[in-house]
Amino acid sequence: DAIVSRLTPHRPPQPACRLLEILRVTTRVLETDPPDLVLEILRATARVLETIRGVLGAVRIQNGIGGAHSLQNREGWRGVSPEGERVGGAVCLQNGDNGRVTNGDDLARMRLDYSQQGLDERDASEDAMEQFDRWLADAVAAGVHEPNAMVVSTVDAAGSPWARHLLLKGMSDDEDGLRGFEFYTNYTSAKAGQLAANPNVALTFPWIQLERQVCITGKAERVSDAESDAYFSVRPRGSQLGAWTSEQSSEIADRSVLETRQAEFEARFPDEVPRPPHWGGYRVTPAVIEFWQGRPSRLHDRLRYERSLTGGWARSRLAP
Repeated sequence: DAIVSRLTPHRPPQPACRLLEILRVTTRVLETDPPDLVLEILRATARVLETIRGVLGAVRIQNGIGGAHSLQNREGWRGVSPEGERVGGAVCLQNGDNGRVTNGDDLARMRLDYSQQGLDERDASEDAMEQFDRWLADAVAAGVHEPNAMVVSTVDAAGSPWARHLLLKGMSDDEDGLRGFEFYTNYTSAKAGQLAANPNVALTFPWIQLERQVCITGKAERVSDAESDAYFSVRPRGSQLGAWTSEQSSEIADRSVLETRQAEFEARFPDEVPRPPHWGGYRVTPAVIEFWQGRPSRLHDRLRYERSLTGGWARSRLAP
């Protein structure tokens, strides 16, 4: 622990991570004058432990009570030690008595202390879109599942908020040369109706694996037919047929309705599938982009970029 604390002061070791962190540090030290065999052994061991830790963080062991899944010890818990420390990459997953996680005390114990890295103004770009590019590239490189997944939040006519996950499918300039975020959907869907009435929208990229999130607010507008055609042409055939099959957000009797319609469009379009006129893209031109990096003791880093009247970005730090 003393070695790790001295060489990586920005990242204090946790009990479940000590051996892995020591191996990482030792590997870096040995790289200055590496004994080849030892170095290869350390690297291989580190890779194995990384895999094991990831598996332990995701696995669920069926406990036979009401079909619930948990990681348990004799007291009914595994994942958080009596001292509240992280164990095995899992945290307080299930209550062993009833197989539920609805007890307030149980939920209160579910926590991780974020300590991967910080977000400093000296390292961050002055341009919000460039900073987003950097973080998106980090998410891809880290193997984040669906790194282009985002929560798209809209407001209906009654003022009620709605949110759903969609995929970012492009970043391009609008008519004024301002770069924006693209997603595609059915223009007869509930979200499209909400955007028609109120184009204000929020996007959230939850890169939890990196202890990061990006929150964006702006206005959405439809992309051109040419842009929608270009994206639709590269979609898999099944997805193209799905755009015809699903009357999105409409009520259906059961799944057989979709299966019947899918078969009909399979027969109707045996070769090339054209883009449905009711399907296309939106571009969200951002007004505000906030970059959030988790830090220990919930003292997170938050950098907010607000677009200025001249098209540039004004950056400020917010309290967590």
